[in-house]
Amino acid sequence: MDWDVRLKTQLKEVAKGARQLIPPGGALSSPYGDSWDVLWLGHCGEVFPEQLPENEGKPKHPKYIILNDETVPPRDKLTGLVDFSGHPEFTRWVHVSGGPICSFAYALSQRGARKVLFDLSIDHLGAPFDNALAGFCRDGASGNPDGLQPKCLSVTPPVFFHHRAKGRVSSDSDIQGVTNADVREKGTTENIMWSARNSLRNMLLGLEMESQF
Repeated sequence: MDWDVRLKTQLKEVAKGARQLIPPGGALSSPYGDSWDVLWLGHCGEVFPEQLPENEGKPKHPKYIILNDETVPPRDKLTGLVDFSGHPEFTRWVHVSGGPICSFAYALSQRGARKVLFDLSIDHLGAPFDNALAGFCRDGASGNPDGLQPKCLSVTPPVFFHHRAKGRVSSDSDIQGVTNADVREKGTTENIMWSARNSLRNMLLGLEMESQF
């Protein structure tokens, strides 16, 4: 796993967005508020909830927009499911989850943990964990009145992402085949500007951070 060395600054903005989208009830027990169920900080990509087929024709969900975010890579370097070309460059959003792919980094409130445990165990588990959790959040984004009405928030582009270390490419994932003999000369992380993994030596020596893009 990897993140930008400026993660603390990023999370301050994420916290503002979470509190704005789902206002906390009563006294704050967390800088992120305490009225959400899942806070999805790292994923492979997702669409905004209004892009889901079941939400066609419905009003757009509100978003917390972070403009001119210097930790967001250039548009042509971003990966994900959102069409970034239709939005200002260097923009990050905190938004209602539309069903992210991959569970790189996420937080659960206590209430959210209870809902997830019920939904993914006692009630049913019909998919790999990350897909099942995405389905749980998608149910909330579509406003299913018969569901658990989960309140899930995501960050796009994500602030955590899978790091592909230098060395054998086949070591990237346990679910990949081992026949690929290619070797990566330098580690890389999608969607992260100042990679913490790649910047460890510079941090130890007090040198300037090296941007990936």
